[in-house]
Amino acid sequence: LCLCMLATWGGATGCATDNNVQDVPPSKGLEYTLGEDGLSYSVSVGECTDYAIVIPSEYEGKPVTAIAGGGFKDCVRITHADIPRGVTVIGEQSFSGCTKLLYVTIPTSATVIGDNAFSDCASLRKIDIPENVVSIGVGAFENCGKLAEVTVADGVTVIGDRAFSDCGFENLTLPNSVVSIGDNAFDNCAKLKS
Repeated sequence: LCLCMLATWGGATGCATDNNVQDVPPSKGLEYTLGEDGLSYSVSVGECTDYAIVIPSEYEGKPVTAIAGGGFKDCVRITHADIPRGVTVIGEQSFSGCTKLLYVTIPTSATVIGDNAFSDCASLRKIDIPENVVSIGVGAFENCGKLAEVTVADGVTVIGDRAFSDCGFENLTLPNSVVSIGDNAFDNCAKLKS
């Protein structure tokens, strides 16, 4: 799968292929925090001022495996975010309140989408949740009123309370792997037909 973006990312254009950006340098000014185990990093906005965030798969020779909780919260300038393969955790409120965020790539390596990870992303249009994601947290996509297209791959088992409340999609097919749907998970999805 190749998704070519004709956007300028930090002065360059490129093609995202299965969550690996080619010919596009990582965003400058991102902040990296070494995990307690000393083996991997989490990432947050730091002093980055890019509109399209390109997160590298490694930093200083170690993998980037998490988007820090609240890492990009309320960064209203962000329009695109490319999360690389290797990231397993998208932390709580990691992109919450990014009101101009239109598109985000969630890698196939992701296993957890934390509580309120993308809540209040009023401009978010589409989201593909890959098969390795087991849990979609409480309010993960709450108040994403323009979210018109959601794909949930087989593998997701838990959809948290209010996970998709106040979203704009008309149709949603849930895989057979889902065993738990939280309270009000699809509350106030006025356009939802099936």
